[in-house]
Amino acid sequence: GVLIFFIILAIGGALLLARSVGQPLDRIMDAAHSIRAGEFDLQPLDETGPRELGAAAAAFNEMTSTLRAVEAHAVALASGDLDDAMLQTPLPGPTGQALQTALDQLQGAVRESERQREELNVRATHDSLTGLLNRGAAVEAIERDIARARREEGAVALLFVDLDGLKRINDTYGHEAGDAAIVSAANALRCTTRHSDIVSRLGGDEFIVAWIAQDDHASPLRVGERIRQQVEKSFAVVG
Repeated sequence: GVLIFFIILAIGGALLLARSVGQPLDRIMDAAHSIRAGEFDLQPLDETGPRELGAAAAAFNEMTSTLRAVEAHAVALASGDLDDAMLQTPLPGPTGQALQTALDQLQGAVRESERQREELNVRATHDSLTGLLNRGAAVEAIERDIARARREEGAVALLFVDLDGLKRINDTYGHEAGDAAIVSAANALRCTTRHSDIVSRLGGDEFIVAWIAQDDHASPLRVGERIRQQVEKSFAVVG
């Protein structure tokens, strides 16, 4: 009878041990399959129980948290919003610290690529001497304003600005002085126009200013006179 009791006790202990080990292992395996399928938003595993299984569950939870954070960083980078607060949040845990350097390098590369893209776009759309829109970019912008004006039953005002006496400046003082005069004229145009206005250097000493006009037909005349006065002030020293 005693032998049977001990046999039953041993079997019961084995069953309890199998349950205490088997169930946590099953949960870890299920979570591993989810991770393999790309599902990182998992409930944390229970870290209680046998020491080895508890340590494995803790390591798995830390890895899952890191993968979830890496995924969030990747989504933020892919969106192109480099000011996303997520990108300023360090990756969690020891694994995250190990991956942080590589992620920082990737983020730096994306920022540099964006900076170069913006620089190329500026070079392609702006005049190199004055920084104003070039002819091609101005034409595209004017076409957009015309389309908008048609939808709103408005009009686009367009002023052509041509500098008098630039040849005399070039002949008398040299082309560097002529370039300085063109830059002064461009700055005068900036001072007398709004940020939303289209201000462009067509080439040489020719500029255009365009904007969506209101019902006030005198507005282009006032803007033109304001531009003339400001350009005249800019050339007072040269003249």
